[in-house]
Amino acid sequence: TEILDNLTNQGLVTLVLLLMVSGAVDKTALLKRLGRSLITPKFVSSFWRLFGLTFFSSALLNNTAIVASLIGPVKQNQYHPPSRLLIPLSYAAILGGTVTLIGTSTNLIVDSFLIEHGHQGFKFWDFTFFGLIAGLSCGLLMFLLSPLLPALAGHQNNFREYFIEAEVE
Repeated sequence: TEILDNLTNQGLVTLVLLLMVSGAVDKTALLKRLGRSLITPKFVSSFWRLFGLTFFSSALLNNTAIVASLIGPVKQNQYHPPSRLLIPLSYAAILGGTVTLIGTSTNLIVDSFLIEHGHQGFKFWDFTFFGLIAGLSCGLLMFLLSPLLPALAGHQNNFREYFIEAEVE
């Protein structure tokens, strides 16, 4: 009975649907294409463009799918060490999730518990004011502290040709 009750939990159903939509967006490579166009020779514009896309898209989609889609373009960029952009990318996704009701699974689950116990649930934009203030403040702080991030060089792929042979008896 408890399992069936949880299957009809509105927050859980919404979360599963969001995961499906995020998976579809990831398969279309839309975010990857956008990610490649965001990174420019200037670190300042690259940081804010990447932060902005990640922050606002994670308010509406699953954070993990967004970060997974943008890791490739960040690691493959030719202008900046990936190590200086990957941490801000991750934090931008986390902070962007605090802006809307569907931004993080925690908001959805707490909302469904409130409704189950007879309270009025949250509205879609109830978190927006506080999420925007916290997100943009932390984004500014990350930008100011970004020179402290390590500038690790990306690995150069030096491949050689190998031939492997195995005999199966």
